[in-house]
Amino acid sequence: MLNIEDKILNIDSLLNWLNNQKITFLAGAGISFDSGIPIVSEFYIQFLSKFYSNKDAKILNEEIKKNRIPFERMIEHIFSYTNNDYSLLNIFLKGNPNINHMVLAKC
Repeated sequence: MLNIEDKILNIDSLLNWLNNQKITFLAGAGISFDSGIPIVSEFYIQFLSKFYSNKDAKILNEEIKKNRIPFERMIEHIFSYTNNDYSLLNIFLKGNPNINHMVLAKC
């Protein structure tokens, strides 16, 4: 297993090669997971656990996934249910940039 210094050296070598390339990186929300930002299903479970048991929150989360309800639609519904209480989004403020963010920032 590489230590962080070796990883950074490998990343720097890759970035040097990429400097002469035309590349676009597409990243999803999961790129921030290592920073402590929850993925969508964890966010739903945390939110739903405020109103239901953990077991029921997990069941509801599975139903949301099974029915392919978009995150944006769920957020809209949550805000209407909580009288537009945007404090729920504070969960996305925690964490610091991780190695994934740093690599993309250098590109």
